[in-house]
Amino acid sequence: MADQLVTRAKIEACIGAVTVQRLFDHNNDGAADKPSIDLICDQASSKVRGALPGHDPATLTAANALISTELARLALNAALAQIAIWFPGSTPFNGFELMAQTDRELEMVRRGQANLGSRSNPAEADHAVSVVSGLPGGDFWP
Repeated sequence: MADQLVTRAKIEACIGAVTVQRLFDHNNDGAADKPSIDLICDQASSKVRGALPGHDPATLTAANALISTELARLALNAALAQIAIWFPGSTPFNGFELMAQTDRELEMVRRGQANLGSRSNPAEADHAVSVVSGLPGGDFWP
């Protein structure tokens, strides 16, 4: 897929090129199989894209480098989690915990409780309080 949010290079940076070669060399030719790596990258990218309904990640990433970095981080976490689930003990990650954390972060973005990266501070909260004591005329009892 042309618009993968995570790449083989990023996966190798986290778990090492030797580990990637060992896990994804299914035909025993000494190199990681490109279709296998592409599959994990596609699945992780799809997971992040699917969590952002109505948003095109290509448009988001072109508009803001911070968003691009955050989308790539989430997709990388999803890819590493899936690798750890597929190949238990092959990475230092608990795949199920990492996937659950990624799911929680994506849900927070969907709910508007987190954003995809911003250089500005959040809007100032309105802490105005209106206190009402009693009924009009100052008495609690009619």
